[in-house]
Amino acid sequence: MRKLGIFFMVVTLFSLISGGSVFAHEVWLEVDGDLEEGSELQIDVMWGHFGDEVEELNYEDYSLYVMTPDKEVQEIEVEEEGLHGRGYFTPSTEGEHIIYTKRKPSVYSPGEGQMINNMHMGKTILPIGVGEKIYSENVDLPLDIIPEMSSKDLSEGNFEGKVLLEGDTVEGANVSAYGPDDEAMMEESDSEGGFSFNLGDEGRWLIKANVSMEDSGTLDGEEYNEVSKTVTMLVDREKLQHVAAQVEDDAGDEVDEEDDNEATEAETELEDKSDEREEAGAGAGDGEGGSGNEIMFLIVGLLLGGAIGIFSGVFFTKKANS
Repeated sequence: MRKLGIFFMVVTLFSLISGGSVFAHEVWLEVDGDLEEGSELQIDVMWGHFGDEVEELNYEDYSLYVMTPDKEVQEIEVEEEGLHGRGYFTPSTEGEHIIYTKRKPSVYSPGEGQMINNMHMGKTILPIGVGEKIYSENVDLPLDIIPEMSSKDLSEGNFEGKVLLEGDTVEGANVSAYGPDDEAMMEESDSEGGFSFNLGDEGRWLIKANVSMEDSGTLDGEEYNEVSKTVTMLVDREKLQHVAAQVEDDAGDEVDEEDDNEATEAETELEDKSDEREEAGAGAGDGEGGSGNEIMFLIVGLLLGGAIGIFSGVFFTKKANS
């Protein structure tokens, strides 16, 4: 865990007093398309003030990537599209995908001798059907927001996460949440880098974290005496709720199909057993019928034999007397 010290607290105080103007701009990602395997997604890289104003960007300053459920990273080509940049990606497997972008660092001066090396990043997590959950993975971002629940849980509106600076949790980071109806919430990350927000309304929310620290160096020939890192994470509650409902429906359909199959198998098994009993009964009936006929023939034979014997005795007796 890193503590940013007195300088960070001074910058935080200044930003609160100035209405946050130091960190007013941000980059964020907007995704359009069905969150399904094999469906092409349109990914727009936006720059400006979320929910207020989109400003023109130089698309060549942005790199765009996707981490797939198997934790492989692919770069997505960014092209110019109006005021913003745009890329396309088609998921080839189910599971969570992390889309993220990095803006080329630049030096700017807000005044009073400040020269700031400014770094901006953005990410979003997309659930594609069911599959591997990689929401807790730290992607290649100098500053990262890591949610502590899956994308399905995020759809319910409770956001719990932590801020990582160069892979380590950071205390005292400025964290904000901006909602679809101009909602705005702010807090600082705790000693474990943690924070939480209740994203009450449905729609798109932007979670934003910023850290600033005293550091000096040169970037593209310009000297700086401060470094500011800002990362955002877009949470589209409506889209996530739709996916969660679809997954539940599919799971219900699978359960119904399994129940139907089990019922069919049970019915077939009962029919087979019934057929076996009928065949066994028919065989037993045939055996009993055969034994009865034999006994009948034996009795008839005995009776006929007795009758013939009696008749013969009477006949021969009469013949002898005559």
